[in-house]
Amino acid sequence: MTTTSTPPLLGYADRLSVRPGETVAVKVSCTLEEDFSASLVRIVCADPNPSGPGIIEESVPANFAAGYPARVQPFTPGSCALISLGDDLTLPTTMTVSAMIWPTKPGHSEQAVMSFSKHNEPRTWFVLGIDDTGHGFCRILLADGSSAQVTLLTTLRERTWTRLWAA
Repeated sequence: MTTTSTPPLLGYADRLSVRPGETVAVKVSCTLEEDFSASLVRIVCADPNPSGPGIIEESVPANFAAGYPARVQPFTPGSCALISLGDDLTLPTTMTVSAMIWPTKPGHSEQAVMSFSKHNEPRTWFVLGIDDTGHGFCRILLADGSSAQVTLLTTLRERTWTRLWAA
């Protein structure tokens, strides 16, 4: 199903450039019912100006050029890294964490910038993030199972490099 926030065809390449003989994996998600086609083109000119030469492409032979069946492959936009720290992880009594971020949608919804949890446990021990009003916050799980949170008084500025940290 296509919504205004989900384009009908999304794709990305795992690399932006390659040398002759190297490969690029392209991942595609398509919400349309019909097939889609893939091809390779060389962009000669990318000038969208109506008074200019326009967009000029040259077809390049490629062994993947064909039609493919549409299928939805869910994904979460944005950067993400999962690092296994082991099931015996315990947080130190004191620590400092820091992240340089470029908030693109502060105030849109709660966003975890960094979090720690055990793989086999649903509770999150530590979260450094942005709340649904655009304020930075740090939340920790206490020994009794409750949580404590500290929230910044000022909102983060959209598309401005910001260091978010907690100690």
